[in-house]
Amino acid sequence: MPKTTKIAAIFDIDGTLVESSGFEDELYVAAVRDVLGDVCIREEWSTYRHVTDTGVLR
Repeated sequence: MPKTTKIAAIFDIDGTLVESSGFEDELYVAAVRDVLGDVCIREEWSTYRHVTDTGVLR
């Protein structure tokens, strides 16, 4: 019987596995700029009307 490799991805969206509140904002901005280029994005989330990924990118 041939061996198979199983691949899994784990998403931690609520901080259960990793406490990322200290660096998640920086990583989000870096990811947006990596995809969209040098865009103007405010890193103070309270200045946005809708603080979701979609709301910030509008």
